Amino acid sequence: MKPKVLMTRRLPASAIERLWKYVKLDINPEDMIMTKTDIFDKIEDKDGLICQLTDNVDNEIIDHAPRLKIIADYAVGFNNIDVAAATRRRIPVTNTPGVLTDTTADLT
Repeated sequence: MKPKVLMTRRLPASAIERLWKYVKLDINPEDMIMTKTDIFDKIEDKDGLICQLTDNVDNEIIDHAPRLKIIADYAVGFNNIDVAAATRRRIPVTNTPGVLTDTTADLT
């Protein structure tokens, strides 16, 4: 059985296509930030969370997801995630460092 993953905002189609091979995605159908209540309604049975910098993944959300095994932030930073709470639950937190390096250099 594939792990269940909540994706708070739609990623590029190529990423979604690749993920479908390995996980069962529950993708936010709206192109807007999910409220905490929306996340609560969807995360309880999820094994993973793919979020973005606009999502505040605090201790309350982490505690509401007893099956959570990973939090993947589709962003350079991760200051939107309560890393201490995730660490206490032994949930790894990942991000996408360097993703903006070339773009920033090009702009400069």
